[in-house]
Amino acid sequence: MEAKVDGHPYAVCNAGGALHCLDGECPCTGGPLSQGAIRHDLLVCPWHGWRFDYKTGVCAYDDSIKVARFPVKVEDGAIFVDGFFAESPNPNVQDFVERYKKRFQSTPTLFAMQGYDAAKFVIEAIKKGATSGESIRDYLTAQQDLPALGGPAAFAQDGTLNRPLFLIQVKRGRFTQVD
Repeated sequence: MEAKVDGHPYAVCNAGGALHCLDGECPCTGGPLSQGAIRHDLLVCPWHGWRFDYKTGVCAYDDSIKVARFPVKVEDGAIFVDGFFAESPNPNVQDFVERYKKRFQSTPTLFAMQGYDAAKFVIEAIKKGATSGESIRDYLTAQQDLPALGGPAAFAQDGTLNRPLFLIQVKRGRFTQVD
């Protein structure tokens, strides 16, 4: 099944009752992974047959090739996808989207938002006196309320960024954010 957020396709796979979300474009030639079939725990691109483990995003032929994978959680019939929602009513998101569109004449993607947040975190660390990669890391891992676009974020001990999720629901054929 395909889901589009801000024009970018995502492949949502229902495998054995569990939902998995991958980037919807195959790295081969941009084939629509959402139109692929699941065969032996692999999502197969319909254009050239490239196969990806839908649990990890890793290509079956070359483990250096991956498609982005996004965590999915189903709760009360709504789907949580850890990503970016450019149509969020959050004022910080609206401001970012407006400035991005003005500068680049396109809607920002999840990756643009992650790059923005990462740059903002590093600049904040430098403003607070960090002068090396190690001191930036130490500053960032000590913070519990980093100013991410979606709300306060913090790094776990393993380096994973924990940040608020966007709960997105389909209403009348469009994605909307649920508060």
